[in-house]
Amino acid sequence: MKRVLMVVVLIAVCGALAWRFAPGCRQQAADLYGRHAGWTEEARRADPVGFIEHAERNLHGHLAAMQRTTRDLAAARERLKVAADHARASSEAAGELAESFRAAYRKAEAEGGYPARLEGRDYSRAELIEQVRLILQQRTDSGEAVVQLDRTAEEAARRELELVGQIARIKATLDMLPAQREIARARELTGQTEKTWGEVNALMDRNEELLTSSPVRTVDELLAHRAEAAQPAAGEADADVMAFLEAEQ
Repeated sequence: MKRVLMVVVLIAVCGALAWRFAPGCRQQAADLYGRHAGWTEEARRADPVGFIEHAERNLHGHLAAMQRTTRDLAAARERLKVAADHARASSEAAGELAESFRAAYRKAEAEGGYPARLEGRDYSRAELIEQVRLILQQRTDSGEAVVQLDRTAEEAARRELELVGQIARIKATLDMLPAQREIARARELTGQTEKTWGEVNALMDRNEELLTSSPVRTVDELLAHRAEAAQPAAGEADADVMAFLEAEQ
């Protein structure tokens, strides 16, 4: 029984020494606690040094991740601009082409001159109408893409600006943490100190929110969707197509 008791005491003493003199062990334990229990006010008060060390590591990680995300957002905005310009040009070109086909349709209808010769080939009446349907669909799709791409670019710019502000707050917090560590080691805790640590904890929580809700993935998916969009399928000439062809210019 005495031997068992001695073993227990030795384990406890070794654990205490490891906590006091092995920062790596203390850091792992602090991180484990932070992940599973959370750094509540009571936890911060009980282990102030552990909290400050945990905060420094987390904030350095958040800073690096946000700087990468900011660069990614800037690159994504440039890709969005290129894609929007391309879609805008496509919409305008489709509009001009539709006007050419409308003129050919009206001429053929008035003169009974099918097949109509246009853009280097002959079109029967049905083929011409179907071609116009496809062109109008392309104009509509490209116009909608411009709106969506511009809106996404605006959101990316807003998030980029938000991250830039958060990066500045992280850097300011990291600058003052060494002094907070010394306060923690001296255990000279005051109401203001605990308030500051609460703000540090809130900053880390906000960092996690921003990093998990980055719009970069949305931007990439949108561009991929544009690149893989299928051509409009053939179908019956609808009322909108005929209304376009027969409308007065």
